[in-house]
Amino acid sequence: MMPKRNKVQLAYLYFIPKPHKAGTPLRPIVSSMSMPTTGISKFLDKLIRPIFDKHARSTIIIDGVDLIHRLEAYTTNGYLKLKKYLCTFDNTDLYTMLPQEESLDILIEFLVQHGYQKVQNIPIDIIRKYVDDIFFTSNDSLESIDQMLDEGNNFHPNIKLVRQIGRSVPFLDVFIQNSNGALITSVYHEEAAESYVVPFGSDHPNHVFRNTIDTAITRAVRYSTTLSEFEEEIRQMKLMFLYNG
Repeated sequence: MMPKRNKVQLAYLYFIPKPHKAGTPLRPIVSSMSMPTTGISKFLDKLIRPIFDKHARSTIIIDGVDLIHRLEAYTTNGYLKLKKYLCTFDNTDLYTMLPQEESLDILIEFLVQHGYQKVQNIPIDIIRKYVDDIFFTSNDSLESIDQMLDEGNNFHPNIKLVRQIGRSVPFLDVFIQNSNGALITSVYHEEAAESYVVPFGSDHPNHVFRNTIDTAITRAVRYSTTLSEFEEEIRQMKLMFLYNG
């Protein structure tokens, strides 16, 4: 964990544009690969990650496939009612807005709540040192849901929640619909997203092109509830691949 003096660098901030979103906002990224604290950060992650996964896995959505599997189980158990709203919200620029000290306090509170005073014989006081997109369903009225999220917006000056509520909402790369109590899912594409992948005329290895096509087809199969949704996604894929040569 000791930093190597000849390789240590200060962290630096840079920005990547988000062309798939309206107005092309910037995503702030802090590069800290060679910081003096990188080694200890990786060590702490190995200590804490298994604990977090053990106690919080049930509330975490890994990807679109995981989301669909959970929604299917949710529907099978009879929880998706006719008038149930689908809701999503995310915290704008969460990682750059989180105060460090408060984040550490939350981590310690999480460990204490689950009965940890030490992690592999390391006291949690020494340890003091995921994701901002949230999906939930509700039987409450739109007014009640909005009021709850407004209260969340006022909870902390750094919290700014952007919400979408309705019988159909996008989440990650999945479009979810509550169609009279029936679950319908399909592939979701951002409105501002461009139909662009690695050009087939480029010098990339052949497996890159094969994987691009295989991944797109697999996603269409997994995400599409109906044949019409699947056929529409295949049509979109063909246009995208033709556009890319």
